[in-house]
Amino acid sequence: IAMLVGVILSAPFWLYQLWAFVAPGLHKKEKKWSILFIIAATPFFATGVTLGYYILPVAIKVLLGFTPSSLDNLIKFDDYLDFVVRIMLIFGLAFELPVFLVALNIAGAVSGKAILKPWRASVFGIFLFTAAFTPTGDPITMLALAVPLCALYFLAGGIALLNDRRRQRKQSKSEEE
Repeated sequence: IAMLVGVILSAPFWLYQLWAFVAPGLHKKEKKWSILFIIAATPFFATGVTLGYYILPVAIKVLLGFTPSSLDNLIKFDDYLDFVVRIMLIFGLAFELPVFLVALNIAGAVSGKAILKPWRASVFGIFLFTAAFTPTGDPITMLALAVPLCALYFLAGGIALLNDRRRQRKQSKSEEE
């Protein structure tokens, strides 16, 4: 517990040190985009953690429901804390999907069409990810993560398409001149 609290409390310091190390090697435009993505990633992560927090009681209830009524559950605090941190971390990191996809699009690595064309496989992959990485085996937790992730996937694809259109308009204007 002490290590986890220490990492969280010291996060502003070590994140600043990481930024101070990386920032001098970036161009002005790269710094601007990096700051924008950090600003965008923070609320997505916080939203994922918050959703994980609200799903937590349901997940615990489902897991405790597997125990026969004639027995009592004795859960060690370390195991409980590990479970809580995993749920929140998985939900928080999973909600970074749209930021990652939009960053790849802005960098020119992938187009909006390339993001949305394999949507069936992507939705299957999202459900596979949520089935594999949610610590509980229940479908409620899986769906609670998969449905918002699918919505965020399509949102990121839409933003990428808009960015592609903007890029094409800008390119056609520069060709006219």
